[in-house]
Formats: sequence, structure tokens, C-alpha cells
Amino acid sequence: MYTLKMFLEEKQNTVYKDRIKALFDIVCGIIENTDFSYLYNKENGLLSIGFNVEENNQTDTYYDLLASEARQASLVAIAKKDIPSKHWNNLSRTMTTLGKYKGLISWSGTAFEYLMPNINIRKYAGSLLDESCKFMVMSQMKYCNRLGIPWGISEAAFNLKDLNSNYQYKAFGLPWLGLKRGLGDEMVVSSYGGALAISDYPKEVIQNLKTMQECGMFGKYGFFESIDYTPSRLPSGKKYAIVETYMAHHQALILLSINNLINDNILQERFMKNPEIKAIDILLQERMPGDMLVTKERKEKLKRIKYAGYDNYVQNVYTKVNSHLRKCNVLSSENYLIEMNDKGEGYSKYKDILVNKYKETSSSPQRNFLLYKECRN
Repeated sequence: MYTLKMFLEEKQNTVYKDRIKALFDIVCGIIENTDFSYLYNKENGLLSIGFNVEENNQTDTYYDLLASEARQASLVAIAKKDIPSKHWNNLSRTMTTLGKYKGLISWSGTAFEYLMPNINIRKYAGSLLDESCKFMVMSQMKYCNRLGIPWGISEAAFNLKDLNSNYQYKAFGLPWLGLKRGLGDEMVVSSYGGALAISDYPKEVIQNLKTMQECGMFGKYGFFESIDYTPSRLPSGKKYAIVETYMAHHQALILLSINNLINDNILQERFMKNPEIKAIDILLQERMPGDMLVTKERKEKLKRIKYAGYDNYVQNVYTKVNSHLRKCNVLSSENYLIEMNDKGEGYSKYKDILVNKYKETSSSPQRNFLLYKECRN
């Protein structure tokens, strides 16, 4: 018997199907109308990092490393036939070694550059990308173990805020994996950086997350953004600072990585089912080369973090002041300037307009004065 309940369920399913189809059409439209050829430079065979609409020209900086999150865009652009497949071979495959192991280098040596594309792009066992990702995780574990901190170094917010109390953000990585200078000067560990490897290293990642949780990294909405171990940004007596903020895209990467672990890399399977991606699948099967260009052969010596102490400091006390040596102070923004000496005399100006003029005369001084009057009951 065809009941009212069955009718309502059928109508509801029809509504859902219509919504799904509408969403499907929107996504297909975005994919078809996205043209990567505007970013492709034919001279060097690389993708520019952007396009200047005002100058109607590409930005003169390019993604030129295979170990980069941008390889995801390269693969899709080739699959859509927006750019030629030879672009894939133009991406640098410079490598580095650690003991008997080797892997690709990246710009910043971050977990994001190596592991983020793996959420939806398949890694073939023994391939160049697969071996490089494993090399990066191994390097992370060794580097952080020697420093005595959890692993998961990647681009993240760190313990420094702007005037609006927003945490600052930049890339942090391993010195021997990244071309960027100064990577060993700061130590920031992100929660998502380690979670990206959970499909390949579930036990190690879960143990690493437990270590972070013991440090106070877990809050109401999940794991906080990062832990900052950089001594120069820590209060006296503190060994680390928790960056208590949540970034939506980093939380999404954690959830997607867990989804792949539980459902046998379901996001990779869905992505690779596209006929366009299947057609260029061979690019992902590139093997580790026999002959290679190696850089960063001399590794930086790792030392445990030394926290600055404030017990032994030097204090200079001046009991006599030379009144003949005048002291001045200048405060300035882009438009407004104030100059004042130790007696409170001075002048101010806005751009090129003098608000208060300073001029020595024989009769009376022309300047700003600070007057003090003692009040008595």
C-alpha cells in the first residue's frame, strides 16, 4: 500500500536529488571555466604564482619545485589540457640525503608542501613522490626528537599578535629540506602538520597527538593551531606557548586525513576515478632516479632548545647627569611627527604643515612647553 509516509519520503528524496544536481552543475561549471593557461609561462614552462589584473600580466614568480602543494594545480591543469604535459618535467627534482635515505627538497621544508596533495592524489608505492613524502616524515621525526618536541612542523600561526590581537602566520620547516633561509631559527609545531601523515603512520601520529594533548593543545573544538617553542617569543620561565586559535582550513585537513584513514583513502579513490586524471595517471608513477642533483649535503648541527634566562642581567645606574648634553625624542607616523627634548620643548607637524613651530629668539622662546603646577589644599 502506498502510504503518506512513503509519498513524503519520495518527495524529500526528490528535493535532495535536485539539490545535489544543482551543486554538481555549479562545481562542473567552475572546473570548466577555470583556465590555467593564463598562469602558464611558455618560456620557462612553469606556472606563475598569480596574475596581475591591472597590468594584464603574470606575476614574475613561479612554482618550480615538484615537492610543493602547487603540484596539485599542475596535475589538474595538465588533465584539463590547459597546459602541456611537459610542464610536469620542468618541475625541479633536486634532492637531499639523510643517512642512506633521500628525497625531494621544497621551498620551506613544511609538511604541508609534501603531504597536503596526498589527501586526494594517489601515491604509488616506490614512486618518487611516495619516497619523498616518507623521507619528509622520517626527517620530521628525527629532527623533533633531537629537539625534544612533538613533530608536525609546517606553515602555521605562531605566538605573535598584531594590533587587532590576530595571530601572525608564516611557513616553518626543516632546515635540510627547505631552500628558504633561517628555518632553524624558529620552532613551531602545528597539530595538522602531523595529522596529514595519519594514513601512512597511524600509530605514530596518534601518539604524537597524545603528546600534544598533554601539553594543553586540545580545546573545546579540537586541537589548537600550534605550539611555539621559539625562546624569543616566550615569557620568562616558559618552555612553550600554545597558539589558542582554530584555522578552518587546517581543521579541515585533519578531518579529511582521518576520513582517508578510516575509509581506505576514499578521497583519493574519488579523485582518481575522473577520466581526465586517469589519462595522466602515469605522471604519478615516476620512480626514484638513479642519477640526481643533491643539495644541502652538509646538515646543520642540531642542538636542544636553549631558553633565555633573566636571572643574570647587567644593570647600569647613572647618579650624575650632564645637563649640557641635551636629549631628544622623535615620535612619527606616516603623516604626523613630534620632536621633544628632555625639558618638554619641541614642535610638531602634519605632513609639511607645522602645527607648532620651534624657534630660538633673543626675546622669548617659541616652542611647546609642558607646565607643572603643584596643587596644595
